[in-house]
Amino acid sequence: MPSARKLSVYAVVVGLVCLPAPLYIAYGIAYTTPDTTEAPFHGPEVDPADGSPTLLDPGRGFDDARIGAVDTEAGPGNVEAPANTTAVLDRAVADGSATTSDSLVRADLRELDARDRFLYADGAYYEFTVADNGSRVTARPATDAAVVRHATDVVDYETLAPAAQDAVDAIIANTSADGHGDYRPHTSNPVVDREPFLLARGDSVYAIYRDGGTYIGQEFLAIIYGPPISLVGLVLFLGGLVGLFLSRGE
Repeated sequence: MPSARKLSVYAVVVGLVCLPAPLYIAYGIAYTTPDTTEAPFHGPEVDPADGSPTLLDPGRGFDDARIGAVDTEAGPGNVEAPANTTAVLDRAVADGSATTSDSLVRADLRELDARDRFLYADGAYYEFTVADNGSRVTARPATDAAVVRHATDVVDYETLAPAAQDAVDAIIANTSADGHGDYRPHTSNPVVDREPFLLARGDSVYAIYRDGGTYIGQEFLAIIYGPPISLVGLVLFLGGLVGLFLSRGE
C-alpha cells in the first residue's frame, strides 16, 4: 500500500491536472466529437397541391397566385368568354385533350398558354399545352415536383454540389413520418448556410430546415463540466499539500 506521502503526491499531481479543466475540456470535446451542427435538420415531404405549410413562409402554401396556375372552378380570369373557356379546359382535364372552333375560346387559350403552365382542378394540378392556334388543348397530371419547380425559390436537387446532395439525402432519410429529423450535417456543408429551402428531388418536394429548438453546445458543456472538475482538483491539490506537510518527516 502506498505511503501517506506518496498518496499526497498523487493528490497534488491529480489536483494540478484537474485545476485547468475548463480550458482543456472544450478542446477535448471539439477534437473527440464530429464538427456537426448542434441542432438537427428536418426534411419532411410537402404537398403543394393541398397548400401544405412549408415552414419557410408561414401562412402561405403553394397557392394559385404564387405559381401562376389557372383554377378552372373560378374561371381563367381576364378573358372574354370564361364559361366557355373553362368548359374546354375541364374537358381537357377529364379526357386528356379537347378541341374548340370558338374564336373567343381559342384567343383565351392562347393567352393562357403564354401566361400560365398549370391548371388546377378537382384538387390536383395539370400541365397543359395549347396547339393549332388555340384549337386544341391537352392536359396531363403534373407531379408536385414539376409544380414546385415553377416557383422561383425552389432548389432543384440536380443543381446541388455532391456534398450538398449527400447531406439532403441523409436529412430526408433520417426524417420520420411526423416530419421530425435527427441528422446533423457537417458545419461546413453548403446546406447549412443555405437553409431553409424547398427541394425538388425526383417526383417529390421537401422542406429542408434546421430545428429551431435550444441545444447545448460544446462550449456550454465545458462550462458545465469544467468548474466541478476544477473544484475537485483544488480540493485534491490542497489536501495533497497538507498531506505532504504532515508527512514531511517520513
